[in-house]
Amino acid sequence: MNDIKMMESIKDYVNNLYGLDIEKDTRKREYVDARTFYYKLCRDLTKCSLTHIGVSVGRDHCAVLHAFKNILHHLDTEELEKAYLHFGKVENLPKESYSYLEYKNKKLSNDLKKKDAVLRLLPQLETIYNNLNELTEEQKKIVNRRNEMQFYTIAKCLNRVEEIIETVTETE
Repeated sequence: MNDIKMMESIKDYVNNLYGLDIEKDTRKREYVDARTFYYKLCRDLTKCSLTHIGVSVGRDHCAVLHAFKNILHHLDTEELEKAYLHFGKVENLPKESYSYLEYKNKKLSNDLKKKDAVLRLLPQLETIYNNLNELTEEQKKIVNRRNEMQFYTIAKCLNRVEEIIETVTETE
C-alpha cells in the first residue's frame, strides 16, 4: 500500500474510532486529540513529511509539530497499540507491551504447531522405510534418490524455522 492510500486508510480509521471528521476546521479538544492520533500514526506508518501529513487534514507542519510536542503524551497508548495491530505494524509496538508479547506468543505457538506436525510424521516414515525393504535394488535406488531430495528440502525448512525461533527469542 502506498503512502497516500495508507494515509487515507489511517484517516478513515481515526474518524471511525473517534466518531469525528478530523478535517473539520475546529480546535475542540476531541478533534485536536483525534488529529494528533492521526499525525502519530501517519508519522510511524508512512514516510510522509510533516507538511504532507498536516495538509491532508487542512493543517500545516507547525500544527503537526505542536501536536507532537504538546499533545502526544495525552494519547491512549492502548488505542495506539490497537491501531498498530490493525495496520499490521507490530514492529511499532513497544516491546514490553502486552499486545506485542501476545502477538509474539501467538507467532511462536504457530511455529511450534508446525514443528509438532512434522514430528507426528516420523512414525509414518518408519512404515515407509519398512516398505522400502520389500523393493528390488533398482527400485530402492530410485526411491532413495527421490527421498534424499525430499528429506534435504524438509531439513532445510526445519533449520530455517529453528533459526527464526532463535532470532525471535534472542530479540526479546
